[in-house]
Amino acid sequence: AHYDRKIFWADTIQKTIARGPVFDSRYESSPDTVEHIVEYGLKHPSGIAVDWLAHNIYWTDSGTQRLEVARLNGQSKRTLIWRDLHKPQSIVVNPLNSYLYWVDLGDGNIPPKITQSKLDGTPTGVVIQRNIGTPTSLSIDHKFSRLYWCDRTLNVIKYSDLNNLNYVYTLIYDEISVP
Repeated sequence: AHYDRKIFWADTIQKTIARGPVFDSRYESSPDTVEHIVEYGLKHPSGIAVDWLAHNIYWTDSGTQRLEVARLNGQSKRTLIWRDLHKPQSIVVNPLNSYLYWVDLGDGNIPPKITQSKLDGTPTGVVIQRNIGTPTSLSIDHKFSRLYWCDRTLNVIKYSDLNNLNYVYTLIYDEISVP
């Protein structure tokens, strides 16, 4: 995720959330300036999403089974969701409508799903659980109001209209490899 000429990522080796400048010769910045903005309490951070309106960063941690938030500098860290999370992964934020969407891969007895909440963590429910295998790589198209994801089990790219999440469409299929 990126914002304000900074790129943010989850470092699964060091178990931190980090940021650094987007190196561009037009700007005065060093490509080796990395800040670890969240360094404690993480086990396996993965998905990252930046709310460019409220200046927050959201992430999932499948090791702690939590969805957390902090300011873009790492301050004011707090856990938003910890109940009924099994293996949270990819996450996206829609600050225009005040929603978060994330993938929970389940745990064998519980199937994968894409879930939605308000930005403060207030649950709004499972939005997509049928016709999915192993969803990953969520992305929002704000112009067309769509939620996209890759499915590494079905080897397809799917999407749903954010205004009516009851319908899932396959955008690209056949001969696609999803990591």
